[in-house]
Amino acid sequence: MPTDPAPQILIAHRPRAAWLFALLTVLLLGLDLGSKAWSFRSVGPVPVEIRLGEKGPEVRAGVPDAPWEEVQLNHQPRLLAGIKPVTVAPKVLNLQLLVNQGAVFGIGQGKRFFFIGMSLVALAVIGWYLWRSPAKARFTHAGLALILAGALGNLFDRVAYGGVRDMLHMLPGVELPFGWHWPGGVTEAYPWVFNVADVELLAGVGLLLVIGLFAKPEKNDK
Repeated sequence: MPTDPAPQILIAHRPRAAWLFALLTVLLLGLDLGSKAWSFRSVGPVPVEIRLGEKGPEVRAGVPDAPWEEVQLNHQPRLLAGIKPVTVAPKVLNLQLLVNQGAVFGIGQGKRFFFIGMSLVALAVIGWYLWRSPAKARFTHAGLALILAGALGNLFDRVAYGGVRDMLHMLPGVELPFGWHWPGGVTEAYPWVFNVADVELLAGVGLLLVIGLFAKPEKNDK
């Protein structure tokens, strides 16, 4: 008679696999928070400071007695404290400082507590899924680490500052062809500004989708 397959050994029972996941998550989180801190300190001629004010995030140029400026809700990139974008690669990438009070692509501006709540729910789901995942599902763990690090990075910003620090602007100055435009009349090909956490989130989701669609089932541990 055929015997039942051996059960998967879960990551919860393999401390080494759990520690590797935690290390990867910490490194990715450090990359996001470090890039944000460096950008707001180094992109402009003076550092840009940010704080959580009574009505939301406020910024100012890092010089003595500079006034704090309230960050207005805006779906489009907005210069902070007079800091001009820095070109990394012409027509490919600029560094442009922005505080986003919404989600990816500027969705849901001003709904800070909603996004904090959604982030906490996502963290719980990731934790449960990770706890129940096979110890040898390394690519799945990498995808979850990317998502977790990205979620934690943006959650930190929303709690500490009231908005997410963004700095990466792709395709600056490149216009949509054939007279096309985005809703609202914006003709720039990619008008949004994002950060490393956003890249990690999208990469993690993409990796898990690829695994779910194309990966062969994991072999059972003996």
